[in-house]
Amino acid sequence: MLEGQDIVALWQAGGDMRQVAAAELVRHFDAHAPLFFQFIQTSDKTLRRLAKRHFPFLRDGMQAPQPFDAHASYAQFAHLHEALRRFFSALDTYLDEHPGEKETLLKALASQFNALQGDLVRRYPETSLPTRESPVPNRQLMVFVTGRCNLHCPYCFSSDIEQKEISEEQLRQVFRWAKEQGVTSLTPCGGEPLMYRHFQLFLDQARELGLVTYFATNFTVPISRFKGFTPDLVKTLYIHLTDESLHKEHLRAQIVRNVAEAQRVGIELVARANITPPTSPDIPLWLGFMQEMGLKRLHVALTMPSEQQTNTYVHVEQFQTYVPIVEELLAQARERGIEVAIAKPIPLCLFSKETASSLLRAEDSVALCGLHRDDYMYNVCLSPSLIFTPCLGLNEPHVAFRPSLKWDELSVLFRSRIEGLLVEPTYERCRSCFLWERRLCQGVCLSYKEKTCFEN
Repeated sequence: MLEGQDIVALWQAGGDMRQVAAAELVRHFDAHAPLFFQFIQTSDKTLRRLAKRHFPFLRDGMQAPQPFDAHASYAQFAHLHEALRRFFSALDTYLDEHPGEKETLLKALASQFNALQGDLVRRYPETSLPTRESPVPNRQLMVFVTGRCNLHCPYCFSSDIEQKEISEEQLRQVFRWAKEQGVTSLTPCGGEPLMYRHFQLFLDQARELGLVTYFATNFTVPISRFKGFTPDLVKTLYIHLTDESLHKEHLRAQIVRNVAEAQRVGIELVARANITPPTSPDIPLWLGFMQEMGLKRLHVALTMPSEQQTNTYVHVEQFQTYVPIVEELLAQARERGIEVAIAKPIPLCLFSKETASSLLRAEDSVALCGLHRDDYMYNVCLSPSLIFTPCLGLNEPHVAFRPSLKWDELSVLFRSRIEGLLVEPTYERCRSCFLWERRLCQGVCLSYKEKTCFEN
């Protein structure tokens, strides 16, 4: 642990040295709380980002958190509740010693950490603090352009999607509507998006209308046949790693060529893999291929329930079957310098304290999905039959596309359904969990909650 004067010197040096100082402040907060509160008033982005990663209670949740109670007792994640108690205790001490900074510091905390606003208002009612601000919604639309695919993965939900494609005229109409409604990002989905007959038109329309895209692909279709694969248009490609594609020599060779081309032009690449218990995945195959290709990030998805139950998935009550697989994956990835994020929420209470803490400190929250963001329109989907749904896992309510439909109309229709599922605890033990109380964990993907509620 560094001394206070060393941290000050690193902070004043700026650049990478400031990042070292910020990391030291959050890692040893109890010892350096006064410096933390002093430097957080500068609104330094690095310090704010690291603080949110180290202290989950500083992050926004699915709703406004329940009021902090220093005397509450939690069976799950009580250590985080204790950390929050120490945070406020240190804040009280600092304000007693630096009364002249009270208004400035409290306003800095409230503006940089929305999750604390309610607590700060209740603890310091005499100070005028900024109201909780909602960020400007980021409007993105997922369009299932085709149900076709050249692979047959056992976990895929695409059999629930009509085996047809959006026509050229329909695609143009959807793009016009999206532009009029302030959509900034359009994601082609499938099936395999690169097999869509009008994929070149998709890229051309996005560029012409000033939109951007990102999408998931098995990357076995040559991207050299398309014009427009540049990072200003295609922000990120999520490459599905499957046993079928990596074990077949000609498919693997095509993925390698595509990866090389995407890296050449500077497109961000993230690997993605699906876990389908009880089958144990070939983790060394995934990670070995990633090392070969120089890929540093892996998003892991849990199998999504399917309307027709044609894919492999586990019931919410058997989620513990994921635990040894995820822990083994994390251990092997750590050895290879690969960062792992869980792409769909998984209950952290199933894991050891060490593993849960590691998952919580990932850049992307593993206990929440983003569906509640952007006024409940974070992941809105459009099917090949031109039907809107809240996301690819929630099929209700569904709304037929029409050119006169307004984005805000969809938001109103989707909000009550999503809110209802969010506030439904996954397990009885959720009611004694600090993460649930702070609205930092929704338990599982909402498609699981929907299916469980329907079964019950």
